[in-house]
Amino acid sequence: MSGNNTEEKKVNEENEMDAPMSEEVKEQEPSPSGSDENTNYLEQLQRLQAEFINYKRRMEKMQSDWADNSVRNVISELLPVMDDFDYLFLHNTDDKEHLPVQGVKMIYDKMFSILEKLGLETVATENVLFDPEMHEAVRLEKTDEAKPGEILQVWQRGYQLKGRLIRPARVMVAEGKESEQVNE
Repeated sequence: MSGNNTEEKKVNEENEMDAPMSEEVKEQEPSPSGSDENTNYLEQLQRLQAEFINYKRRMEKMQSDWADNSVRNVISELLPVMDDFDYLFLHNTDDKEHLPVQGVKMIYDKMFSILEKLGLETVATENVLFDPEMHEAVRLEKTDEAKPGEILQVWQRGYQLKGRLIRPARVMVAEGKESEQVNE
């Protein structure tokens, strides 16, 4: 009987060893749903990659906008200084007692060229008609010498930064005759 028990133990041990192996094989065998699962993972990965690329673009756009707004804020703070320079040059005469004004003009030109490199542009006022999006009419002047809507005088320069208006130009605009305005 003891031989029988030994044989039974060997059979049981072999059965036990076979059982786990068969389970492992079952786990490793590709199932028909495995290819669907792989496809699903691939699609998720592709979506995540696209989302990340879009996120990077949004962040770059936000950083660019933030930098532009920072420059715009600094330039807006400098505009009153630019106006003071303009008023100084407007009342300047050409006599020799105003030689320091020429030095100030050189400083102004240098500062303006730096601001231009940052994207600052003056709003056009020469040989253009009044545009309410770019100009602020401070005064209307009746005259026969200019077309209605023509800018006669600039009271304060307007500025744009990279195509976006910072401040409109303050201007005096020609007003036509009463009959011209009624017919329009």
